[in-house]
Amino acid sequence: MRITDSIFARLALLFLGFLTLPTKYAHLRRLRLTAASKRVQNNVYFGWGVGRGDILLCNFSSFVQILALTYWFSPTFTAVVPGKGTVAKVSLTSAFWRSFSTPSMETNQQAVPLQKLVKSSDGPIVVFPEGGARTNGKGLLQFEPILTSEGGSCKSVSFLTARIHLLTFTFPAQMKSPAQPMGRFLSELLRMGINLQGLMKMETQSLSSNHIPGFRDQAVDPQNGDEDKLGCARDIMARMMGIKTLELAVQDYIEFHKYYHSLK
Repeated sequence: MRITDSIFARLALLFLGFLTLPTKYAHLRRLRLTAASKRVQNNVYFGWGVGRGDILLCNFSSFVQILALTYWFSPTFTAVVPGKGTVAKVSLTSAFWRSFSTPSMETNQQAVPLQKLVKSSDGPIVVFPEGGARTNGKGLLQFEPILTSEGGSCKSVSFLTARIHLLTFTFPAQMKSPAQPMGRFLSELLRMGINLQGLMKMETQSLSSNHIPGFRDQAVDPQNGDEDKLGCARDIMARMMGIKTLELAVQDYIEFHKYYHSLK
């Protein structure tokens, strides 16, 4: 089933105009993370170290990312419950349709701490820590507190945070962008469908927490939650993308989304 999903996702991306999917591993020296030698940089590649039960933290701008992640990793998708710090496991179909809807402050599915999914997942786990809000790729919203379990306990966090990977998606300014911060399903599909083949482009980078000094050993403060660790991840992702971090959160996105569509 996972192989079938991967094949379908790549065919869909070709149909939408993504003839190629440029990927690379983050440049360690450019990010000033480590004084790694050229040999270390040459031995890593996009998706390096990603395995079963690993967490893929991704920024979110378009349903195209759902297809690309399916093609590369055949992962388990999740929906973050804003303000709760919990996640719900969702199917590929659900993840795709959710990429066109406004994030909900509640979920009908059983939400659990992320640690529980790590132990039971048969593949990597995709998490959109901005709470499922879609941006235009020009800034990162605040991350939801997804690394602590219920009640603020940091039990099992040391195991969890040793298996985190940062994935960033950017869209070159000179190309047609698939970012859809306010679009709906039909309008976005029509907009992308009328573009000539090959005009769509998305660049993706990955970075394992193994190459972030001190990240794996950094404990989550039960008083402050996981703000420091997630703040570190967010800052690095912003540097990978060449954008700014924002003071806005998913709640602000939801309010603006309602206002935007009320004007139409």
